[in-house]
Amino acid sequence: KMWEEGMLNWMRGFEEPLEKGKSWAADVYPEIKEHPPALLHSGGLDFELLTPAQLLDFKYPELWNVEKHHFIPIGKMAEGNVYAFYQNVKIEGENPVVLIWDDMDETEFYARNFEDFIFRKMLEATYDIDKEELLGFEFMGKVFSHEI
Repeated sequence: KMWEEGMLNWMRGFEEPLEKGKSWAADVYPEIKEHPPALLHSGGLDFELLTPAQLLDFKYPELWNVEKHHFIPIGKMAEGNVYAFYQNVKIEGENPVVLIWDDMDETEFYARNFEDFIFRKMLEATYDIDKEELLGFEFMGKVFSHEI
């Protein structure tokens, strides 16, 4: 339902890869900033929700014991770590979100459910704000300069 409402789609009508001369920041972001999807500002280039096409084409790494552990991937980090629902466990009737480390044979419980996952990613994003990145960006109708 969230995908149908555009809450999980960071491209909203644009096809990947973008056509020549277009960029996500200049062309896609202005179209979605008024009604932003979930997790839009939650990790910059380090985090990306998987699209339905990416989910269908997802290749499970050999280290994942998919015979024993049942994962549904939902997002990935730039270095290859994957966030997934873990189907083997239920917490209060819901599947938790786990972080599966790419280069290790380890999985970490990350959030009790998808709602907690969104909340945690948002909290982590606020911790990681770089004041230098705000310089020159428009915020609530005002353009900040180096005089912050």
